[in-house]
Amino acid sequence: MFNYSGDFPFLWDEITLPIKYGSDYRLARTLFEQTLLETTGDYSAKAKTSWLGLIEQYRIDPTELDPRVYLAADDNWITLRYAVDYKRHRITKDLLFTRVLDDIQRSQSRVALASATVHLVEAPELKVALVRSQGTTQS
Repeated sequence: MFNYSGDFPFLWDEITLPIKYGSDYRLARTLFEQTLLETTGDYSAKAKTSWLGLIEQYRIDPTELDPRVYLAADDNWITLRYAVDYKRHRITKDLLFTRVLDDIQRSQSRVALASATVHLVEAPELKVALVRSQGTTQS
């Protein structure tokens, strides 16, 4: 159990997106950064002010609170990281994901979500043999 209503009423959240190989990752970054700023920019500014108070009170190190888009060459190419008011966590994530899907759709297939796909080229022949209790076999 965590108490997020204390000295710093914000939390860092992330949305990880599997971007299809061959997508325009520069366009994806630009679109998602803009969406992050428009959606979470107010939280970021308020979190910075709150964090400054924590730095003075507890002598902790400064940290990055601006929304960021990170790229990684792995199964999930893009991660959106942002600070959000703990009370608005779920609704903000829903809003962000909806806007990201809108961004992807507006990209006219230049950015696409990836998914696991299995392609069967040819199914092998399947033979089944039934064994009766008297020891006879049927095919």
